[in-house]
Amino acid sequence: MYTVLLQASDPAIADRWAKMLAEAPVQIKFAGQTPTCSSPPEVVVTDVLPTPEASASPAAGTPTTGWVIVGPTPRQSLAPTDVFLPADCTARELQLACRLLAELVRLRRHQQAANATEAQLAQEALTDPLTGLPNRRAWELAVKLERMDFFRWPPWPADATGSDQRMLLCASLLDLDHFKHINDEHGYLAGDDVLRTAARALQTSLRQGDFVARVGGDEFALLLPVHDPASALAIIERLRKSVPQRLLAEGRHAVTVSAGYCVVDSSAAGSLWGRPDQLLEALHAALRRAKQQGRDRAEPAGQLNHPSA
Repeated sequence: MYTVLLQASDPAIADRWAKMLAEAPVQIKFAGQTPTCSSPPEVVVTDVLPTPEASASPAAGTPTTGWVIVGPTPRQSLAPTDVFLPADCTARELQLACRLLAELVRLRRHQQAANATEAQLAQEALTDPLTGLPNRRAWELAVKLERMDFFRWPPWPADATGSDQRMLLCASLLDLDHFKHINDEHGYLAGDDVLRTAARALQTSLRQGDFVARVGGDEFALLLPVHDPASALAIIERLRKSVPQRLLAEGRHAVTVSAGYCVVDSSAAGSLWGRPDQLLEALHAALRRAKQQGRDRAEPAGQLNHPSA
């Protein structure tokens, strides 16, 4: 059983089509005489060439709705879901056209639903469920310049090629100071509130083109396009300080933030860009130095360009 919407210029024509489809396994709807279906019809039968606006209207349903156009001259270019029949078509011809289009439309809708489910699962696999930020896997893919479609993070124009294009990125690892004390003294729910608030603080402080992910318990990794290495520290400091400011403003348990950072030249030989594990290790080393030197500070990583393995 499938649904056919009859949309004729004359009610008498719609009645004739309904009689021609009477023996087919269809549910017939008449345009303008019944409420809009909860789901769009598989097929619309009409004697008027549908405009692009009409094909996108609620009555027409989704773009995968099939159209049987009876009478008008076919357009020069036919869509896969368009069938043109002569005005004197037989009942058999109309029934076959509706049946074939209904099957095609159902297949397309199933494929669309499957694609949407696949995209949703892929997005969930790259998302931290607590904060809604990208997770460590997403950060690793960003470093490798993979799956840009999910987190929409092109760090530079996709067509930027050639040695004259110097691609500088500041990579940073931020850690909440003494976060364990919040969990121990106030419970994990309070700790989760702090993490969510910290995530919002970082998100709202990012520039267009910046990227942040939660890569560990209270660790956040960033990728920040920069014009020159000297500008990196100022950006990191602004982001680092945004977290305690947001925590205080929202009445949360305030913590300071330590950071390790580096500037990576993707065009340099042996650069750690594209090697997320090694890059994260270098950032962890810089973060440890920041912790050892009193916390609430940012420390640069050491030499990052190594001979390629």
